[in-house]
Amino acid sequence: MPNSPELPAGSRRILVAHSEGGIRFAVADYFRYRGFRVEEAETEPMAGRMLRERDYDALLTDYHFAERTGEGLRLARQARVSSPRTLLCLFAPPLDPAEAMAASQLVDLLITRPRPLSDVAQTLFALLQAPAAVSSIPTPRGS
Repeated sequence: MPNSPELPAGSRRILVAHSEGGIRFAVADYFRYRGFRVEEAETEPMAGRMLRERDYDALLTDYHFAERTGEGLRLARQARVSSPRTLLCLFAPPLDPAEAMAASQLVDLLITRPRPLSDVAQTLFALLQAPAAVSSIPTPRGS
């Protein structure tokens, strides 16, 4: 994947929090391959505890964490308090305008699904380098 950023091994620590093992594994494995130190959480309480106990550069979670609508936002709210320097990245389906506004005000990066992980990696890398540079991955026209 030539356009994906490559980081020095172990340079950034991210937490991938998702209840579905296959999705969590795919996202975690992709970012490990890109040089991130990745830890995984399969439940909201586990992710909350990990965020309180360790410093992470970024949290990647899903709006439908544990298959409950908005659960990822609840985790993001907890992370904002317990880990204020952690970049909060939320994968979400297309949301209605009110939900999208609420989510974008809380998280640093709102990622509308589906989105190639290479796009997510490039945007996350840009945010980690210059946090004010990017705040969302735009939805392609015609989507």
